[in-house]
Amino acid sequence: MGRIFTALIAQVREKKSKKYLLMLAILTTILPFQNCGQFAALKIGANQSGSIGDLATQKLMGVRRISNFEYRSSLEHMLRYQYGTHGQEPNYGADFGTGVFNNFQSTFQQLPQDRPSKKMGSEQTAFDVSLVRFSAYVDIANVLASDTAQSVDRLRLFIGSCVVSQEITTSVADQTCATGLIKELGTVAFRQPPTSDEISDLLKNVGTWRVLIARIWMHPRFLVHYERGGTKIPGTNTYQLTAYELEGKLAGLLWKSVPDADGLKAAASGSVLTPTGLKAEIKRMLDSPKAESAMWNFYQQWFAMSRIPGDYRSGDFFQRFVGPDLSALLTDANADHLNGLQPFVLQDGRDFLRYVTFTQKGTLADVFRSPAIFTKNPILAKIYGVSPRANDTDPPIMDTTGRFKGILTRPVITQQAPSVDSEINHILRGVFLLINITGSEMGPPANFADQEVAAKLVPRAASTRTEVTIKTSLSQCTGCHSQINPAGYALGNYDSLGRFQTVETRIKRGYFDNSTNQYVPELTQVNPVDASTVLKLGDKVYDIQGASGLVDALIDSGKLHEGFTKYYMQYAMGRVATSTDDIALSEAMKTNLKTKSIRDTLEAFAMDPGFARAQAP
Repeated sequence: MGRIFTALIAQVREKKSKKYLLMLAILTTILPFQNCGQFAALKIGANQSGSIGDLATQKLMGVRRISNFEYRSSLEHMLRYQYGTHGQEPNYGADFGTGVFNNFQSTFQQLPQDRPSKKMGSEQTAFDVSLVRFSAYVDIANVLASDTAQSVDRLRLFIGSCVVSQEITTSVADQTCATGLIKELGTVAFRQPPTSDEISDLLKNVGTWRVLIARIWMHPRFLVHYERGGTKIPGTNTYQLTAYELEGKLAGLLWKSVPDADGLKAAASGSVLTPTGLKAEIKRMLDSPKAESAMWNFYQQWFAMSRIPGDYRSGDFFQRFVGPDLSALLTDANADHLNGLQPFVLQDGRDFLRYVTFTQKGTLADVFRSPAIFTKNPILAKIYGVSPRANDTDPPIMDTTGRFKGILTRPVITQQAPSVDSEINHILRGVFLLINITGSEMGPPANFADQEVAAKLVPRAASTRTEVTIKTSLSQCTGCHSQINPAGYALGNYDSLGRFQTVETRIKRGYFDNSTNQYVPELTQVNPVDASTVLKLGDKVYDIQGASGLVDALIDSGKLHEGFTKYYMQYAMGRVATSTDDIALSEAMKTNLKTKSIRDTLEAFAMDPGFARAQAP
């Protein structure tokens, strides 16, 4: 942090840029969080840009920056909210598709990615406040504010008829109009009404509407989650959240966004603090498409969908690997790769998860056992062995073979960047299953040079399973691979494209053997797939037969519910469960997942009294 602060000061001195002054102002706001921890005293002095201003020293809890997904969805919501309130909600495909949103999309790419972690969600507790991130926040705010303030007519659509020019003068009319914008947009962005001090600070030397709008979107109250807490609960170290804080926390949980107009009304009236009002608000949020979008974002991270290859390549053996059926569907009969399949794989996964979670209102077990297939893509349909759906309104295709039951058997999980000549990677699958699905901790990998030595012992005609077993049989490998390998073997019936297989065809390239001075010809070896395995989950050892047996073991052991809970807790709350309330919330979620639908489990999570409290360390 000190290095970032020093670098910013240097930039300010050298370039005298308002952009770096704004970044410095934000940094001086967040620095106290770094020094004082989650329960911190926040004191923001006057700054040269006037973009932040003073906040009274106060206790802060649950401090974390918003994730990139929440940042983006919140900005989109605020744009829709403001234009919809005062004018006409913009057509994002037309009004914004060729204008500001194209600029926004490219500018958004400047944001550093939220750090992927096996402890998913922990990236949200970190303030990786790099110069690059601050610069992106400033650029995005300015791009959106500049588009909004490009004309008086545009400003009136966004703010109201009180706008008379692109400048904000000191006249009573302009100051009243500007104050109204801060109260309206600021309440949404800050998740509660701005204080009088915050309003005054935002108005200092503001000059133009563009600057004022950008200041709101660069304010720490928007970029950082924290809770001041209402009344302290006697005999505890916890505080009851205020109505606005609870509403903001609900929106962050179920939408990964800021509250909407109806939510702010529920906070203003205090109805969200009543059991009936809270239940109604949670139902309203779960009924919104924003809830599906937020859950899809969670599923993408939990299931590590970034592993899906964007351009599936397999070298000169590609045609032989995909076979004549798939080759006939390629646009180029001589293509050596499948380009552009990834979006269809992801859409098939999203349609499946939306159906089970929200349409069917299914359980976690249903996610791992449902036979519903949704693809409209002919290549993906061929992988499934079914005919593609004609359109989105068609009912799902139900797999009757028992081969594609549940998410673990779908290409969104089984498809992976091909290993050597399109062979499956049992180790990567095993690591994914243990870390992501069960939430287990794994140590660093062993020395790969040692595995290469062991690889010399692998018979040329061996199956991929036999090869992995031999390579990882070294004493320094068995500690982890005694769990990794069996987990991966259970999915052995699915090749690296996601097709079901009972036999595995390996093409071993020809090569010149210098030791014998002879050419060893190419070998095509067909081996039966053995997806049976023995896996220890918790205190119990399971004999597993293929993917369905793996799912049965994950459910029976409770490891599936434990993995979901661990990842969702960190995704939703931005922290590992360590406080008394957080641990109780986690235990309740694990229990509810065994009998309730996922939707009802989320409702129970948000209804839990522990969710409406903040605990000081």
